[in-house]
Amino acid sequence: MASDANNNWHALSADRVLQKLDSTTRGLSTEEAARRYKAFGPNELEEGEKLSKLGILIEQVKNPLIAVLGLAAVISFMADKFIDAAVILAVILINTLLGFFKEYSAEEAILALRSQASAEARVLRDCPETGTCQEMRIKSQEVVVGDIILVEAGAKVPADSRIIEQANLEMDESMLTGESVPAR
Repeated sequence: MASDANNNWHALSADRVLQKLDSTTRGLSTEEAARRYKAFGPNELEEGEKLSKLGILIEQVKNPLIAVLGLAAVISFMADKFIDAAVILAVILINTLLGFFKEYSAEEAILALRSQASAEARVLRDCPETGTCQEMRIKSQEVVVGDIILVEAGAKVPADSRIIEQANLEMDESMLTGESVPAR
């Protein structure tokens, strides 16, 4: 088993995870969830500075390798090696375009993941010590560390989670791994 210091939550027992997160299988109180929300902020992917298409292209050109190749192209041109200069410029163009399209498609994938995020989550809150727990529907942005999230067939998981209990669980990880078959 991995050490607690590594925070390999998947390798810890469910009881140990609950203990470390100061939670229980009955969930959190509304007051505790509000305190954690204030301390940790909303359950959202951090949005970095979004670059425009031109910005992405400029970042590709700022690569030191491109500067070296550009210098080589200028020297080749000055030495009347026009074919060599043209080949080097073609390499610069191909490298820049490939880098641009790779970066742009990564940005689009992040946007697609963001749009796939669950709008609502089912959690356990304010469960009495005895009796049946009632579920509560909240915005997925309000899920906090230590919440007990209830997931059913077809649901999207609203946050990084540690599975405590499951029955016949399968996950579609195709957006992340490209696998076409759900993982058990």
